[in-house]
Amino acid sequence: MILFVAYGGGHITIVSKLSKYFEERGVTTKILPLTTAVPYCNSHDIEYLRLSEFATKDDFTPKVIKVVEEYVQKLLNDKIGIPYEHTLLYHLIGLQELINRLGYAKALKEFYKHGRYSFEPIGFATSVIKQIRAEAVVTTNSPRMELAFQKASEMLDIPSFAIDDLSGNPIKMMQSSVVFVDNDISRKNLKSNGYKGEIIISGNPIFEEARNKFTKDKSKDKNRLLIILQKGMNKLNHEKTELSEDFFLNFFDEILNNRFLRDFEKITVRFHPTMKPTIYWNSDKFEIDQTADIQNSISKHDFVLGFSSTALYEAYLMGKKVYALSFGKDYFKLPLDYCGRIDRTGNLQIDGNYTVKESNESLKSKEIIFQNIISKIRN
Repeated sequence: MILFVAYGGGHITIVSKLSKYFEERGVTTKILPLTTAVPYCNSHDIEYLRLSEFATKDDFTPKVIKVVEEYVQKLLNDKIGIPYEHTLLYHLIGLQELINRLGYAKALKEFYKHGRYSFEPIGFATSVIKQIRAEAVVTTNSPRMELAFQKASEMLDIPSFAIDDLSGNPIKMMQSSVVFVDNDISRKNLKSNGYKGEIIISGNPIFEEARNKFTKDKSKDKNRLLIILQKGMNKLNHEKTELSEDFFLNFFDEILNNRFLRDFEKITVRFHPTMKPTIYWNSDKFEIDQTADIQNSISKHDFVLGFSSTALYEAYLMGKKVYALSFGKDYFKLPLDYCGRIDRTGNLQIDGNYTVKESNESLKSKEIIFQNIISKIRN
């Protein structure tokens, strides 16, 4: 049995497609979704493991429960759809292991400073792997609990695999013995960043779908632009820059005043799932994207603008004309040419023309990943 663990809507999409592919070929799998991956599984009728199968509120002291309950009350967002029980247990598990490792006072200081980014519950991950008798563990490139499962599987001498979708620049270096990457740029970046394990160029199930939807100048609305927004930007040193309300207000002022953007009849704005859709503009030129599937949304437009969201890379692979804006050399970039810059106040400058993919190449990513994992388990 293979265990898949993933955070977020994007990463759970990758592992759920892989899980289905494995199941169709007679391999038993289980999925442990984390945070926003839970509502994704619920909305797509995907069976999954719940944290409550491995821990309950009664496993923790009243002192720790009080701290976590007060903290998670501030995080609740009904629109995101993460169940309260999941959020509570996720933080209880993470904080308790942080206390076990650092002591109560130091752990609380770390927790209040960094929140869930301070978590790495290896003990919990070890317990889950043992209970379900996983033969292998597959994660993506997220840190925290995914990284904990990577480390736990390596400690238990169980094959561990990670799937990279950040061009070989993970927030924290993966500890799996094998990492699957989308392209040779990602392989080179991962190696130069210090990864010592095996790197396999496999493609990526999401990027494969984007490549398979490659078109040239066939969109329904040639004169429409899709803007893909994200909550923050990752630095190469793994610090995160949160984007403020003032940033977005100024950004949309810049959009309205930029000459090349005046040519678009309509501009569609797509918010990241963790963002609350907000009207930052005073113009009927904009509309908020209501399409559930990101690739369906991209397919309706011929032009796409963004920063470093992997959805922008998907648009590029689909043959769309992409305006990619960089935050500078210290920040993560996608493996495509950037045409301009944007700063932390929302001021933007377009230096060049859009980037467009001229031809398509495809990798059968699910089959490559499947064959490599199965061969290593059987060996």
